[in-house]
Amino acid sequence: MDDSRYQPVQTAEYAAELHCGHKPSPWLLQPGLQYLHRPGGVDEVDDTCVLSLKISATF
Repeated sequence: MDDSRYQPVQTAEYAAELHCGHKPSPWLLQPGLQYLHRPGGVDEVDDTCVLSLKISATF
C-alpha cells in the first residue's frame, strides 16, 4: 500500500527456536534456526526463517 497512514491490524507473533552446541575444544560454534509465523503480529507479512551462527572462544 502507498498510504503512509495505513496501520495493519496486529495479532500474535509465534516463534520457534532451535540451537545446537557441541564443545570438542575451547572454542564453540553454535548454529541456530528461528522460524517466525506472522512476524510483528501482522498477517500481511510472510513467515520467515532466520539462520544464525554463534562463535565463542575461551582464552
